[in-house]
Amino acid sequence: MAVILRGSHGDFVLNHKGWGMLLMMAWDYGWRPLGTRPPDHWKHINREALPEFWPKADYVTGKGQRILAADASAFADALERALDDLPNHDPLSDKEVARLDIPAFPSMRVVRSDVPTSPIEVFGGENKPGFRRLIEFCRTGVLSVW
Repeated sequence: MAVILRGSHGDFVLNHKGWGMLLMMAWDYGWRPLGTRPPDHWKHINREALPEFWPKADYVTGKGQRILAADASAFADALERALDDLPNHDPLSDKEVARLDIPAFPSMRVVRSDVPTSPIEVFGGENKPGFRRLIEFCRTGVLSVW
């Protein structure tokens, strides 16, 4: 399954594990989520009741929830702080069992579930350019999570 980040300049596609790793990495590098907003297509929501109704911490369910521009920018800032820690060499060469072709991260590696990997390894090496593209994508404004 995939997570699609939709913004004003198109979509950015990630797998669920990668999105989870990005959220954890951003937290580790100082991002503090401001909370999501309900999807635009949920017009029936009583906006007065929102604080009780909408789970603000929901960055993962893929309902089209919106990440406001300030939050997306802070997320990008945190990921940018991680850039220097991402290796330029191939950190997953000895852990790879297969590859997937995902547009943002060509030839995404698949490792066995019993082999631990860190976000630093996953987004380093040949995935570092895609990581940089994600940072720039997050700076384009409001994002929705699908």
